[in-house]
Amino acid sequence: MVARYHSRTWREVPWDYGEQLSAVTCGMYGRAAPVVSGLRMPSIHPVCFHQGGMGISARGRLVVACGNNKKDKARKWHHDFAVFGVAAGYGKAYQPSMYPGRERSSTSCCVHVWDKHGKLIHEDVVKGLPQLDGVHIDKDDNIYVMARPTRVFGGKRYFNYMSETLMKFKPGKGKVIVGGRAPIPLSPAAKPKRTQDLTSRWVEGAEWYYGGVGYAGFNTPYAGGGCACWYARFDLDYFARSFAPEMDQFSVAVLDSGGNLITRVGRYGNVDDGVPLVKAGGPAKPRPLGGDEVSLFHAGFVTAHTDRRLFISDLGNARILSVKLGYHAEEKVKLKDVPDEAEKGR
Repeated sequence: MVARYHSRTWREVPWDYGEQLSAVTCGMYGRAAPVVSGLRMPSIHPVCFHQGGMGISARGRLVVACGNNKKDKARKWHHDFAVFGVAAGYGKAYQPSMYPGRERSSTSCCVHVWDKHGKLIHEDVVKGLPQLDGVHIDKDDNIYVMARPTRVFGGKRYFNYMSETLMKFKPGKGKVIVGGRAPIPLSPAAKPKRTQDLTSRWVEGAEWYYGGVGYAGFNTPYAGGGCACWYARFDLDYFARSFAPEMDQFSVAVLDSGGNLITRVGRYGNVDDGVPLVKAGGPAKPRPLGGDEVSLFHAGFVTAHTDRRLFISDLGNARILSVKLGYHAEEKVKLKDVPDEAEKGR
């Protein structure tokens, strides 16, 4: 379910196309509450407690990654969900259009878009997506995802197999084809005649790729399997710039809307490394790092306040950093000679 609330009053802001429900909970040991008008997701509970994420554009459009496993294959509700009463699953099974090589598993998902009124406007906008660690939408309805599979370039996989891949798609233009097991197997003749774009996958229609980001706990073929309880999230600001954690580089990559690297924020360091702009409440004698003075150890979650601030959750140092954003060159222009602005200044 997706319900929305006003951040000052925490009163629910009902969707015009939503449904009334008696008890909705946030998950394990969560408190249940009624919802006046929530959006029932076309989603089946995946294997992970955390799901693929959601995002909201400057136009108020909502994008959500919804688990799309078969209904008879969906994981049973964890017993902890019933702590506050009988557990109820409000999600509805969704039947995507299938094709040879389309993944449908306990971690794969379908991405859908709703307008600001809660009306579904784009369905299954990028077909065949694997597990995601974040999804966003810009003002032009372009879709950005951080997908679990590692980037492959020129037939060579990025050396850090725990890393993920950030991609951009136009709505309805993307398609992912898996080279391994799928409900409808991919015949040898149907395989794309080129090297794969991600681990075990070909991608069609992507505007660009940026690999080496995120942290995919399930990408552990050399360790005999793993867990995705530790994962990551990226963010998109109102200028369609992506902020993606690069875990093995102890930094956050900042990309423009074309997928080009603008800069990196942070470098390796502990809590007493880096001299902050506001020293109150921090280490008594911080050690200078140079550069942006942002020290990171295991920073997997970021949120951007457009061109004002970047908030980084550095789990390795058990803290959240507030990073002030700026530009290499700035210029202020006086508006005193502009009639409407001059009146405002009096």
